[in-house]
Amino acid sequence: MYLPGATSVPQVEQNTLVTGDSFYNEPKNISSYLPGEVIRMRKMLQTPLPQFTTAVYQYMVRSTDSLDKPVGIVSTIYKSARSKGNKLLSFQVPSDLASIDCAPSVSMLDSMLKLEAPLLHGWDILATDSEGLNAAFGAGKLGGYSVLDGIRGALVTGKITGIKADARTVICGYSGGSIATGWAAALQPRYAPDLNGILVGASIGGWVTNYTATIESNDGTITAGLVGAALSGLIAQYPKLKEVYKRYVTLSTMFETITQRAQNWCLLGELAHFFDVSFFMGDSPGFKKGALSDPTVKQILDENTVALRRDQGLPTCPIFLHHALSDTVAPINDIRRVIQNYRDWGIKSFEVNFVRDTGHVRESYSGYPAAVAWLKRILDGEPPVEGYVEKTWDTLYDYPGANHNPVSKREKANDQKSDVLRRALTHAEVMELDDESKAKFFRKHMVLP
Repeated sequence: MYLPGATSVPQVEQNTLVTGDSFYNEPKNISSYLPGEVIRMRKMLQTPLPQFTTAVYQYMVRSTDSLDKPVGIVSTIYKSARSKGNKLLSFQVPSDLASIDCAPSVSMLDSMLKLEAPLLHGWDILATDSEGLNAAFGAGKLGGYSVLDGIRGALVTGKITGIKADARTVICGYSGGSIATGWAAALQPRYAPDLNGILVGASIGGWVTNYTATIESNDGTITAGLVGAALSGLIAQYPKLKEVYKRYVTLSTMFETITQRAQNWCLLGELAHFFDVSFFMGDSPGFKKGALSDPTVKQILDENTVALRRDQGLPTCPIFLHHALSDTVAPINDIRRVIQNYRDWGIKSFEVNFVRDTGHVRESYSGYPAAVAWLKRILDGEPPVEGYVEKTWDTLYDYPGANHNPVSKREKANDQKSDVLRRALTHAEVMELDDESKAKFFRKHMVLP
């Protein structure tokens, strides 16, 4: 149990799995805690990026799920070696998975590289398991609430972490990480008004705003695993979907895979097992026609569609968006819908940067330095744009203040990997591989956003 004002916490070895780790057990009296209240906390003995960090802490707070029920959420703090405790970045990892054992508190995947620049700036980093203890990938409000309560928790741990209670805080997420980031920004004014003046900016990229559009773009492709992950993850938040799936699924093996087996896979496993699978489209889809328009399915998809209704919230903190015009994971047409609605509803500061020469994966890296540059200006107290400002770039290399040095080598390697993936679109050879070999292919060539 964590006691407010505590000056020390237990120290443990780096966790490798959530399963079997009692730290992740949600207390039976979870409803007796307030949103953002710290339930327990620990310090990790191993420190990743030791040249940039001095300590790593994990803690559980009480949060709220998409059905407005109290839940436990785990967050991880990476203490910058240059920290003054007055600047905090909540970084939402693009987990895109339905297995809790692949959560950010266990593995940050390729995201650690992206933390180098913020840590060098002296920002403390917060990474929340925004899919919750059941890995409910796709549950938007759960993700948003989790981020906000993770921030609330971090701000009361100052005697241990050195983070000040009024630390200027920004949030950032790309692709799968954009889901929780976008929802957190929209929900904050109503759910966490105590963070007014604390949460001072949100950077969003590759924004996944509409699952129906994303399903249509990725179904039956090499990234169909993202569809499978969402179908599996949403069951964790909406159990009634299981019966709906049972009515529409055409193969019993697919039903078992989505409702059981997929919950044991990380991203590479999902991409391998669902490689080229057609769930709803094509001549022989895994689900009968009409599945996406089923009333229960449509209701859940609508609940998780950003800016569908005004009562879903409107960000009051400044927003920075970078998005590739040719993005196929998060199609541009729905981004324009969100932009128009936010403008109609009176958003105060919205800077939009469209990019011509990148796609979803490449923009993750080539656009990130621009996001960091914007976040730095916000944390340093510089004023954001007023109202709505839009600009289209060839790439964001020329964005003011963007420093590409920390990621340049990775960008070059990712460009090479992207070429391999583009060639794999004519994937006759890959289709002949078994699941294990497909996983090896993705491990070698896939670029994680």
